[in-house]
Amino acid sequence: MTELQKRILEVFKKFQEICGQNNLQYYAIGGTCLGAIRHGGFIPWDDDLDVAMPLDDYNKFRGICKNNPSLQYGLFDWEDKRHSEITFLKFYDKRTTFIESAIAEMPDRYIGVFMDIMPIVGLPDDNNVKEKFLRKCLWYGRFDRACRFEVKYKESLKSKIFSIVSRPLMIGKSFNYYSLRYEEYIAQNKFGATNRVLFPWRIPLEAPYKNIFPYEIFKENIEVPFENTTIYVPKGYDQYLRMDFGDYMRLPPEEKRRGGHPAAVIDFNVSYKYYQEKKDDHWIHNRSL
Repeated sequence: MTELQKRILEVFKKFQEICGQNNLQYYAIGGTCLGAIRHGGFIPWDDDLDVAMPLDDYNKFRGICKNNPSLQYGLFDWEDKRHSEITFLKFYDKRTTFIESAIAEMPDRYIGVFMDIMPIVGLPDDNNVKEKFLRKCLWYGRFDRACRFEVKYKESLKSKIFSIVSRPLMIGKSFNYYSLRYEEYIAQNKFGATNRVLFPWRIPLEAPYKNIFPYEIFKENIEVPFENTTIYVPKGYDQYLRMDFGDYMRLPPEEKRRGGHPAAVIDFNVSYKYYQEKKDDHWIHNRSL
């Protein structure tokens, strides 16, 4: 393991402990599930750890962390932070710093070395209802981003125009108005109540059905080795990984073997709060990483 992976694993072990103590269900997903099956741990070049939880368990974990604050571990709740481009939780080590390059200019987004925790929900079986549900999720996401980020943070011309045109709809609304509506909306479809499962945080505009899976895949989870501990994966992990990655046992070309979180600063010895308190971004450009 890299030093970063070792630190992420320690964060995961704390998460694992909380889940065990409170009978909370989770599944390794994405590259973490792939790494567990193909490598028995992290994908060697990976720089994060992803799990998904049924929405009810996800909200229970959220409540446990908020009602029992820890000196060592924190919870980034996207609903509470104005500049949040994500729609899920991050569990992190408060004693460290991991500042992603994409949010280097947004101090309220700074956290320590982290793992991602995503909610999973059911998806209506009726195709007409399903279509309406997915479209509404997409629109809540668009309005949420328009509400949270100033135009200067928009990268594409299309997103800039949408942000400007939708401004009248933001008058009198809090920055998290649409995210609260979004979470209320996805909660209508309980995990396990339908034959399909949705990853609601990952609905790409060009392919809204990519992240829909049969419930049978996630009906149960099983424990598999992961580095010097274990992790839970969907019992139907083979079908899941084939749907998500294709021929998942084949290694990608070397030029594609890189992590997905380019960092402005990684510091294992100093808390992210130190960087939040600085008054300018001089350190971003001059600090040796």
